[in-house]
Amino acid sequence: MKYVLLIIGNLLLLSEGRGVWEVEEKVVLSEEQQKLAVEVLSLYLEVDSNQMVEHIALAQMVDSILRPREDSEKFEPAFIYQTMARVDSVARVGIELAMQNKPWVLLELLEKERKNFYIHPNNVIDNELGLHQLLVVLYQMCYENTKTAFTKIVPLIEITRLHIYTWELMRGEEHPYYLDVLADLLRCCIQAEEYEKAIEVGEEWCGRMEEDDDNYTASMVILGKLYGQVGMINKQKHCFRLVKNSPLFEKLNAMSLSELCE
Repeated sequence: MKYVLLIIGNLLLLSEGRGVWEVEEKVVLSEEQQKLAVEVLSLYLEVDSNQMVEHIALAQMVDSILRPREDSEKFEPAFIYQTMARVDSVARVGIELAMQNKPWVLLELLEKERKNFYIHPNNVIDNELGLHQLLVVLYQMCYENTKTAFTKIVPLIEITRLHIYTWELMRGEEHPYYLDVLADLLRCCIQAEEYEKAIEVGEEWCGRMEEDDDNYTASMVILGKLYGQVGMINKQKHCFRLVKNSPLFEKLNAMSLSELCE
């Protein structure tokens, strides 16, 4: 839950335009940000042997399901070990870059290598959120409140969304982070002006929320405004009709999408 809250906090700062666009040498990591980088990247340096066995077994199972029947090539566990070695090297370099206060170089490295981190056995949901939190911090430092910044963040949160959704399917229960992750993804899609994607996320977000939830009225107003943004007026009216009797409706409806996402 720690990294979920940190991501939400940094997204709020980014949406307020507190990120800075400066020449590379003027962007520096604070001591706290350096500590975050070291803490997050260190999570990928050691692997428990039992976890490694489980990870390979799961990878083999997924590969057997997804690989086309006509493809005779078998899954090779060596691929996982090769990826672990690469991620170990990247994480150590990343820690050095953070301590040398080279955020731009660190950002470029993590953008290039993040997919290898996802394959790593230690990439459990909490660790993945930490990795994404570090990337959000770096985007916050290197970009202002721009469409580009949020466009880069959307795929990160989408990965975690899919990761948690898979966890839910396997466990048969709702993950405690999922609604928060959907809310973050919705906010970023709106700021990135990816309205069709935002509608898809917003529909799931609202569908999972109880009517007595404190955020229900706001979520329906946001979804209604998104429908209006793409010309789906009948759906917009339906959303507003469901919450028009709420004492918060008039105030929320008078706000813009950007204001609702702050």
